[in-house]
Amino acid sequence: MLVIYDKRKEQLAKKNFCEKAYWVRYEMRFRNEVATAIIKKLLSAYIDVSIPVYGLNIKQYAYELLYGILDIKVDNHYNKSNQNKAETDSLWKSFLNNVPKVPLPKIEKQPIKSFAEYERIATPYASAYLLYKFVEVNADTYLFQIELLKTIRDNLPFSKSRLYRLNVYLKELNLAPVDNNKLEQIKANLSHKIEEKILLYNQLNQIKKKD
Repeated sequence: MLVIYDKRKEQLAKKNFCEKAYWVRYEMRFRNEVATAIIKKLLSAYIDVSIPVYGLNIKQYAYELLYGILDIKVDNHYNKSNQNKAETDSLWKSFLNNVPKVPLPKIEKQPIKSFAEYERIATPYASAYLLYKFVEVNADTYLFQIELLKTIRDNLPFSKSRLYRLNVYLKELNLAPVDNNKLEQIKANLSHKIEEKILLYNQLNQIKKKD
């Protein structure tokens, strides 16, 4: 993410003295694998015997990254999809010390683990949770079933990435994919089953009390 803001105005708003008449700040914020790749590139520029060169390399690389994120073009007649054909504005290139444009590090997406691998990792956690629930309801099998259905229903809202991963696993198992509408249907169905089981559980308890 690129953030551009008036640093002088920010400092004055905080009642800090600022001797600069003009101070615009460019902040490039990188996260996760991209941030790691950039840090490794910066570390590789370090030369023990030439500290000043290290500082120049950081400045150079910062300009290159900024150019890769923001390329201000001269006025042109290209449409939006063909802006890469237009020349970079000379003032922008001068501001960037005429560095070459360097694209952000390309990070290969990690392959999604297979369902078997997910099951292997999740099973110990799931087993511990199921045991906890079973003990929590005093080893009552009927209450245990109700608690499990509630747990599934109450955790159905999925993020986009989680839903995608779920569908990858379902495809592996030759099952139909689901979307948000399908999840809502499943949630409604679970609620109905929970109500039925609670009703039946209460009826069984009443019969036991009469006996």
